[in-house]
Amino acid sequence: MRVLVVSEKRFAEFKKKDGALLREIEKRCGVKLSFGTEAELRIDAANDDEAQRGSEWVAEQVCRAISLGFEPRRAFKLLSDDYYLEEIDLREALHGSPKALHRYKARIIGEQGKIKRNIEEFSGAFVAVGDERVAFLGAFEEIKLAKEAVFKILEGKEITTVYSFLEKHAKKTL
Repeated sequence: MRVLVVSEKRFAEFKKKDGALLREIEKRCGVKLSFGTEAELRIDAANDDEAQRGSEWVAEQVCRAISLGFEPRRAFKLLSDDYYLEEIDLREALHGSPKALHRYKARIIGEQGKIKRNIEEFSGAFVAVGDERVAFLGAFEEIKLAKEAVFKILEGKEITTVYSFLEKHAKKTL
């Protein structure tokens, strides 16, 4: 059994439409999901064999992606062996400064989401910016490129420098 703690804001996503999303995850992953105390999501294998424990892990990744802010249709891409989920803890990266956290989240997102969209477009990875984390969903090389772009923003690089980096490396991967 695995237990995933989900923010209250994202927990509502799992409860919508009488738990339709939970049932869809159960069906597609072959696991049993239930609500624990407060904002806990319990993930149980259908039985105790090794393959079911793998399904448990995949279901946890799908639920984690949704809890990090990805749309369910994107989170279900994790059912493919070609997709991965990674995240950056901004509190850790910025040494816990609340002002820096707000400022750098704004830099990553950009005006009306433009910078985030460009990172997604150039890298091919999906990006979700949450309260304290930036999450990436995609193929290994896509995530690598998107993460490096975000790290450059966190290092204080100019956005034009980040775009140049993305353009240069996006051409290499095409």
